This record gives sequence, structure tokens and C-alpha cells, in this order.
Amino acid sequence: MKPKMVRTTSTLVILAILLATMVIPTATADQNNPIVVTKRDVTINVKVVFVGIDSKSVDLEYLNWNSPERRYQLTAIPGVSTDTTYSVKYDFTFAPPQFLQGLASYLTSIGKEETRVNVLWNESYFTIQNSYFLNYTHYPVNATNTYYPADQVENWLLEHGQDYGGQGSTGYTLMLADLSTQLPSITTAQFQTLATSHPAMLTPHFYNKTFTDHDLGVKLNRRYMTAWGGHSRFFFVDLSAGPGSAAEQLPLQLAASINNIQAGGAYWSKWLTQYLADYISGAVYNIFLPDFVYPLNYARTYRVKIFVIDNRTNGQPPIQKTVDPDEIKAQLSSLLPFANVEVDVQFSSLSEDDGLFRTVATATSPSPVGIYPIVDARLVYEWISQSGQGHIEDFTTITRNSRTYDIPVFVFAFDRNYTFGFTYKELVAKEVDFDRTIWGVALYDLVLISHSADDLRRGDLVSPAQPGLGFGFTNTIIHEVGHMLGLMHPFHTSYDPTENFVSSVMAYYPYENAFSQFDKDALLRGYADQFIRNAVQLLKATNFDFVNAPDINAANSQLRDAENAYQRMNYAEATQHAYAAYGSASRAQLLGGGGELTGRALALAIGAFSFLLGIVVGFMMSKRRRSQALGTAIATTANTCSTCNGSLTWIPQYQRWYCYKCQRYE
Repeated sequence: MKPKMVRTTSTLVILAILLATMVIPTATADQNNPIVVTKRDVTINVKVVFVGIDSKSVDLEYLNWNSPERRYQLTAIPGVSTDTTYSVKYDFTFAPPQFLQGLASYLTSIGKEETRVNVLWNESYFTIQNSYFLNYTHYPVNATNTYYPADQVENWLLEHGQDYGGQGSTGYTLMLADLSTQLPSITTAQFQTLATSHPAMLTPHFYNKTFTDHDLGVKLNRRYMTAWGGHSRFFFVDLSAGPGSAAEQLPLQLAASINNIQAGGAYWSKWLTQYLADYISGAVYNIFLPDFVYPLNYARTYRVKIFVIDNRTNGQPPIQKTVDPDEIKAQLSSLLPFANVEVDVQFSSLSEDDGLFRTVATATSPSPVGIYPIVDARLVYEWISQSGQGHIEDFTTITRNSRTYDIPVFVFAFDRNYTFGFTYKELVAKEVDFDRTIWGVALYDLVLISHSADDLRRGDLVSPAQPGLGFGFTNTIIHEVGHMLGLMHPFHTSYDPTENFVSSVMAYYPYENAFSQFDKDALLRGYADQFIRNAVQLLKATNFDFVNAPDINAANSQLRDAENAYQRMNYAEATQHAYAAYGSASRAQLLGGGGELTGRALALAIGAFSFLLGIVVGFMMSKRRRSQALGTAIATTANTCSTCNGSLTWIPQYQRWYCYKCQRYE
């Protein structure tokens, strides 16, 4: 090698080494700067479509001010922020009159009437010794109800999206409709007649759906819904439907009358705007951007370990028919598309475990909650849980890491009409009408579920009878595992109970087995947010050097891919890219140690490093090609091994002679 070439190569290598080891100075220990937690702020689009509402009566500026502008997401237990904030961007649209006419015509064509006794409620205040007390009562009323099939209405609204300006391509759509003058609806006159204790026939309308238990086939008619949605990113609320005891909310026309609000009056526009904003708040807080009940736990494999324990004296129906592991796996797999889901079910009799048998016997309370006696869930939980007596180890071992996450589920079939319940101080009920009995509860470390023998044969006890039918455990198991993964009820906050009418296993009023699109978005978006935050924080705290440069570059590229998928609302893809970015950032920190190289400095450093590295690599490749040519020319020249005197072979890739007999380089 010529001297000039040696100097050039040495200079380039030295520059590369200096750049690779260069670190932007960070805070020293004596500066005592706190660690900054990376927070995340993203924009979510919400399109609100008004149907049958006069645009002149809505103050859009005031509506935007009243509607949630920012959603600070929380983990309810232990009650901390997820460090993600959603900024909500609204698009308010008023559907044209022809769409209102088309919708009303379609609903009229599919509606069915039924005369029933509905349940209404009344709130009034009275005074005793100058103090106000709330009087809250329920009472029966005669009604001719008109029902519209909820799924059919949702499908029609989605198919006719172009008639109201279409749904947002990247966001959620909320439709708020007043159909009080197009459909049979409760009127002010009807309600006033009831208020004077005179009989009246109400004419409300609702949305309905019939559900069938997956295991034991009992049918449920859900007659009193005033909203529906969730098969896509769309939710429909009929402000003129009801009222009914399922949500206990007044329809628009009745709410205005009871509050003495006159349409067109000075206060009308402000009141109506606030009324609409409250429904928007309910949708945003409950279903579009919900909180989580527990911290999210990402894993490549989720194992649901179900222990079904039979305590019935009558073994009918057979306990094996009460759980469908394939259905549980299918629904959870749709919620966790990135993971492998395993479901294992083991059946046993309570009498086979003396300790658990004695615990249940001790926990069986003679005090009923309403008409139901209870098995005290706290006593059973303490016996099973690791934090209590730890008998969960008699059933299984629990693994929880990023590879495998176990969810233990203990399912009890109690005798007669016993179910789990919770005590509250001296009473088993917090209030007289507050039922503390439960079908299931997710306690983060495990799930407790119970049905009574009466639940399993509920069809024999209802009127009209459904002989041999009942409620199995599959629906409850899916619901409680959803909580264990972090999902809330869609009616969790007090903003609006209307969101109970959503096609989700996490809702109460419907009896779906499937998770809604809102559930899937919430969980997958939560995973993506979590890994993006963590990856960014790691990169901020990582020194850039020659060794970890590839991982830093990979992490930044994967973060860009994650954000692109996130903006398209492909949260499953975003989760995968964000998880990969977190892995790359973790490796970069391990290789590079602490430090900080961000922003323009990081870009300049990476650019300069790449430029110089390219020069070095280019030069070395050019030199290598020349050496390879030289090696090819001399490889045939006889050369002798210094050890065995055998022939050596020139290896161009390593620029060295090799003895195959001695298996060593010269």
C-alpha cells in the first residue's frame, strides 16, 4: 500500500471512530434533573351527523366548546394516567331533508307494534323540616310500542352513508336523530295525562334485538334500546326514542317539555346545543376513547385457564355443555389478532377439594340480596388468590411476561339459586334496590364467575317457558376476560348510559359474544400508544454510537411505520410496528448506554456518520475488488503450508492463505 493511501485510510477510519464515540452531553448527576416520562398526544376525528334537527337551532361554536376537546386517558385501577391524550377534532354535519324522509320511510316499513306494560320512573322532591329529599319510584304504564330491528337499521344507515355526506374515512361517526314527528313517539300530552294519575296509552318507539345463549339456548328479547352500533366505527342515537327503564333517559321532545323549554325561545338554542353536547360527550368518553380498567399487558401468547367447579345436586344440564372453549378462543382471537390464544377447560366437582368445599360452605350466607342468597365472593377469593392463602397453586402455575400471559378463570355452578355476591358493611346490599349479586368479576390476578342451578335452567322458570334452555358460562367468561385485558364497560362513566346499547360483549343490556369495533380499537390503539411512548422514551435516553446505530435507525423507521398505520386506524398493524420499534430501541440502549441524542443533532450525527461510513466502505470495497483480482491472479501460484508443507489456497473474502489439511490460516 502506498504511503498516501495509508494516510487516507487511517484518517477516514479515525474520523469514523471519533464520530461513532461522540455523544451529545446530557445532564450530569449533580444537576439532579428528574426523568421525563414521554407523553403522547394524538388527534382523533369524530364526525357528528344530525338528522331531523334544524341547523338554525344549533350553535356550532358553542357545541364545539361543550364537547370534549381533549381526552386524558386513565387506567381506573390503580387510578393513574396512561400518559396518552387524545385531541378530538369534530366535523358537524346536518343531513338533508331527503335523507330524513328516506330513513323514516324505511323504519316505517320494518316496524312492528306490540302492546305491553312498560316501566317508567319518576323523580320528585319533597321537603321535611326545610331539607330536600329525593323521591324515586318506578311504576307500570300501558304502551303500544313500535320496534325497529337494531341490526337492520344499523346496516341501512351504513349503506346510505353517501346520503348524509359519508362516514369519516379515519375516525368515528356519531348520528343523532330526532324522529319524533316521523315515527310513533311519546308525546307531552300523554305524559301529562299520566302525571295527573289518569290512565293513558303511551306510543313510544324503540330498537330491539333477540339474543340466544350460545351454550344452553335461552332467548332474550332486548326491546327497549334507543341507540345501536359498534359493528363498525358508527353509533346511532335516536333522541326521540323511549323512554324506558333500560336507560332511564327522557326523549328530546319530552325533556324539552318537562323543562318548559319552548322551541324558538331565547333559551332554546343554548339548551338544545347543551343537550346534544351531552350525548356527544357520552359517545367520546364511553365508546370512542374509553379508559382502561387495568393496565395493558402485551404478550405473544395468551392462555385462558378455566376451572369449572360443579356444586349442584342435580347434574342437569351436563356441566360440559356450559362452556365452549372454541367460541371463547374465536372471540378473543378477533380482539388480539397479533397473538396466539389458547383456551383450556378443566371440569371438577366441588366435593373433590375439601378445603374449597369448606370455604364455600362457610361463605354461603343465609341473608338474601333482594330475592337471591349469596356465596360471599371475598372469602372464596382470599382462599384461592396468591395474595391470600395461595391455593391457586393447587390448580395451576401462572406465567405473565411478554411471551406468555396466563388468565386463570374459576367458574362455579352453585346449587339452587345461589350466586357470588359482595357484602357491604352491615348489609349485603349497599342500597335497598342495589343488587350486589354477580355473575362474574375480574380481579386482575384471576376471574371469579358463578351461575346458579336456576340460571342454567332459566328457560324452565320464565314465562312463557323455554323448556330445557338456560344460560351457560361462555358469554360471561368472554366478558370477564375482556376486563382482565383492560376493557371497560361501554357505559362506564356517568356521562350517558345510552352507550349500554352497543353490540359488545362488554355491554350489559345486549347479550353479544363478540367484541365491538370500539373494543378492538381501544385495546389495539392502547398497545400501540404504549409501545410508541416507550420506544420514544428509550431513544431519548440512549447514546448514539457506531455499535447501536443500526438499531436506532431501525427503531425510528419502525416508529414511522407505526404512526402511518395508526393514522389509518389500522391499530393492529400499528401495534406490530410499535412493538418492533420498542425492541429495537431496547437493544440500542443496551448497546449504547445512557445519554441523549435527539432532534437536529441526531439527524446531523446520523447523516455525517452515514456519509463517512459510506466513504470508508466504498474505499474498502474498491480496495477489496483490487485485492480480489490480485488474489485470483496469484491463487494458482504454488505456496506451502509452514506446518505440513502442503499446498495453501488463497481465500479472496479474507485476503489470506488457508490450509485445508491443517484447517488454519497462514
